[in-house]
Amino acid sequence: MEFAVDSGTHRLVAAGSCAYVGGFSVIDLRTGRPHVRVQVASPMALATPLAIQRAVCGERIAVGSGPLVVVRKSAGPRPMAREAGSLLFLNGNTGAVMHRVGTPAETSDVLVAR
Repeated sequence: MEFAVDSGTHRLVAAGSCAYVGGFSVIDLRTGRPHVRVQVASPMALATPLAIQRAVCGERIAVGSGPLVVVRKSAGPRPMAREAGSLLFLNGNTGAVMHRVGTPAETSDVLVAR
């Protein structure tokens, strides 16, 4: 599980690993209450390939300006050069996937410049 703090909005953003359970959460640090929660229907080991492809999960996370959250999605915790990966561009207010970008290899990290 990966965490990032958005100090401007006082939110903790978390993405669950694609190798385990997956999911995405945003917690308001002022109240301690969840703001957004995207759950995965089943553990990733039991999911179909299509469910894994559509799942919100990832190994690295970065917070951008506004509601933008970018998640590095890969099959496991360590990036594999011979495996295709993807970047998920999420709306941090809703957890919805705004855009997916496929990568020819799994990336090692993600950074959003504001």
